[in-house]
Amino acid sequence: MSVLLHPATQIELERYTQQLSAVNVVVGPHGTGKTHAIRKLVITREPAFAERIQNGTWENLIHIDLPEERSLGIDTIKELEQLLQLHTTSNRYVLISKSERLTFEAQNAFLKTLEESPANTYVFLLVPHEENLLQTIRSRAQIIRFHAPTKTEFIDWLTNTFNVTEQQAKELYYTTESAAETSREILTNTEEKKKHDLLVTNARAFLQKDTAGKLALLEPHLKDRTELTAIISYINRLCRAALWATAQSGRNEQASAWSKRLLLLQETERLVEENINSRLVAAHLVVNWQ
Repeated sequence: MSVLLHPATQIELERYTQQLSAVNVVVGPHGTGKTHAIRKLVITREPAFAERIQNGTWENLIHIDLPEERSLGIDTIKELEQLLQLHTTSNRYVLISKSERLTFEAQNAFLKTLEESPANTYVFLLVPHEENLLQTIRSRAQIIRFHAPTKTEFIDWLTNTFNVTEQQAKELYYTTESAAETSREILTNTEEKKKHDLLVTNARAFLQKDTAGKLALLEPHLKDRTELTAIISYINRLCRAALWATAQSGRNEQASAWSKRLLLLQETERLVEENINSRLVAAHLVVNWQ
């Protein structure tokens, strides 16, 4: 499977393949191929089990990846602790996707797990930002950073790998924020493509509608925070693309307006995360939109 990696990321991974620490924090935006790249790293170290690692059936690669709406609590860490206590003479790898969803209590409990893990155990914590994890965990870890691919690299990879047009590749670059694996899912999974296309359509409609129209568009998403977060995220992505385009063409006044909208969207995302009433969040976004 082709994985798009920035050259700097590729160099880091090659170096760490030979000099792997017991605890590794893998930092980079969601959808940039962190999981695929770490699986490839493990395959390089354990070539005899390549096929089973690739299809997720090798018992010595423990992958924890819960649904989006769930946090990773202390019970998950206790279950992992029990697994790691089982004796093995082979190397063992633990891959925790979306580790930013580890609760404060779970992270503290995980410190003990890390300290008591067998010498042949290697842990990978995947996060979008280093700050998502406690300093006490980060201080014990090796940091592996994923750099976003350039626009040219991204477009070339998509057009060569999936036979899409350059225009389609450009649209995915902006609407996925250059997330290669998210783009792969959209292009290979019919349901993901439908979901993505609908979010893009709704985000574009939001930008074009008046105040009442904006509120009406958000209304169906207010009962589900996951849906509300998704539509706000896509509006954010389109605004970033508009900011880049206007700044590049020297339209400073328009660029300033898009910049202010992005700040408003960031504040709105924070309010959603803080569990503020969804209807109040939507009203705050729409009333302050200029």
